[in-house]
Amino acid sequence: MTERLGKLASALLVASLALPRVSLAAAPEAAPVVAEASDEPSDASVRAALADGDLTLARERAVALREAEPTLEHFELEADVHAALGDHARTKRALRGALERVPEGDAAKREAIEDRLDEVIEQSRGAVADEPASSERERLDDERAERLAALHPPPPTLVPVDKPVAPPVPIVRKWYFWVTLTTIVGAAVAITAVAIDSNLDNGKSASRLPGNPASPSAGGLTLRF
Repeated sequence: MTERLGKLASALLVASLALPRVSLAAAPEAAPVVAEASDEPSDASVRAALADGDLTLARERAVALREAEPTLEHFELEADVHAALGDHARTKRALRGALERVPEGDAAKREAIEDRLDEVIEQSRGAVADEPASSERERLDDERAERLAALHPPPPTLVPVDKPVAPPVPIVRKWYFWVTLTTIVGAAVAITAVAIDSNLDNGKSASRLPGNPASPSAGGLTLRF
């Protein structure tokens, strides 16, 4: 009786150990099917890769999906992946592709994509949304304007210069002063000469008269004016 119980316990132990082996061997058969289904690019597979943090896989699937079906939604999805990777150049390119596929009349959608594109352009220039605007771009623009101004300088402006006032010339250095003075002196000399000559003639005629004390015989010459 004891031997039968021992054999029964051994059989049960062997059976219990064999069951997990069968389940583990059958499990890998379903794994390749799931993997093949997840490798196909789709919106869900791209977003699943983004949620898992596998950005490289998300980019590959997003690019493959956009190349297979270049629709507005697939361009936007690709822009999301590139934005998560921090690739501003590819993000802008994907958003511009999305803008080209916005239906006519959908102004709200176009405005939303344009606003997003402006944000990416601003971020690519060094600005961050939650920080104040950077002044680096303004400084670069000012330096460029200064270089352009140096290449094309404005024409010089003529500044009027006050001429120095010449000091007054003394009157003794004027030609008309000496002409006038010479004329006056010459006239005075001429008048004096005429007066002397006239007095001499009068004296000669008077000396010839009898009883004239101023006669030459009296021994003297008298001038009269």
